[in-house]
Amino acid sequence: MFKYGGSSRFYSTTLESTEDWEHYARLGDRGVIGFWDGPLPEINTESGAENLLQVALVRGIAWTYVNGTFAGSFSVDLDTGGDGVWLIADDDFEGATIFKDAAVWKWDSSMYRDFSEIDPGYVPPATPTPTITPTPNPLIPVFGPVGGRILHDSDDGLFAQYQGPEVVGDVMVEVTFEVPFAPNESHWNFGIQFDVDRPSTYHWIEISGEFGGRLNHWRLSGPDSRLQGRLSEDLVGLNLQKGDTNHVRIIVVGDSGWVYVNDRRVTIVNFSLGDIPNPEEIDLLILDTTSRGPGYGEAGHTKFEDFTVWRWHPSLFDLPDDD
Repeated sequence: MFKYGGSSRFYSTTLESTEDWEHYARLGDRGVIGFWDGPLPEINTESGAENLLQVALVRGIAWTYVNGTFAGSFSVDLDTGGDGVWLIADDDFEGATIFKDAAVWKWDSSMYRDFSEIDPGYVPPATPTPTITPTPNPLIPVFGPVGGRILHDSDDGLFAQYQGPEVVGDVMVEVTFEVPFAPNESHWNFGIQFDVDRPSTYHWIEISGEFGGRLNHWRLSGPDSRLQGRLSEDLVGLNLQKGDTNHVRIIVVGDSGWVYVNDRRVTIVNFSLGDIPNPEEIDLLILDTTSRGPGYGEAGHTKFEDFTVWRWHPSLFDLPDDD
């Protein structure tokens, strides 16, 4: 972890026992503003094995090498308010992670010969702001795009959530989810929650892989209320195979929400039901109990990418004339 400016302001790059390389960019309490993970078979996962991790910070880019192999690079141009390097490890389990030969050098041009992939002339792209800010250009999102994953925990009996931005007024939300299980492995679900600043009060648009694909609209009106909602008809055009992706777009204008899945309009939901105020926060949500799918009992995660929120403007998307 580097450029550490506090618990919610830092960059990090980590090696996982799943043979994945991950890196984060985080700036503020609203969560990760940049996340990437991908397979890296060069990672040694056997007990007692060693892994050499090298990160070169050159011209606003973190160039990462694992066991002498170039893994990839990512931008580190955000101001986190911090500096320095920390060594980190997952401490969910007992035991110790041993490290050795930790060292930091000031970068010198003579090092290019040992790290041939580093491009000294590369200029990183600008990183999008992670916070909701007024903008005169409606085509510029007020949040995102961000990607990440939602970890499954079937034991707690609760929703698994990725917290998104606070919002005001009409919005358009887009996100792409990856299917976590094959049809013969487990059911699965994911969706978008429209939350308000009142306990246990929200609308949740859920997409489910059950019965070949369904879209459900659930609502909860407070701590003493009962979950209400409806099951839709079959969701035609939903991709169901493990690793497939499904793109979701919801446009909230007043009390109505136009829902599109894979660029096909599937329903219009009524956000006035249940005496629930207009949404004040938008989150990603899955119900990861084994009742929703036996695969959740084996943990894992649901990946998402391009989670983006705009203040609604008609120039963003053409709503049908009949609506």
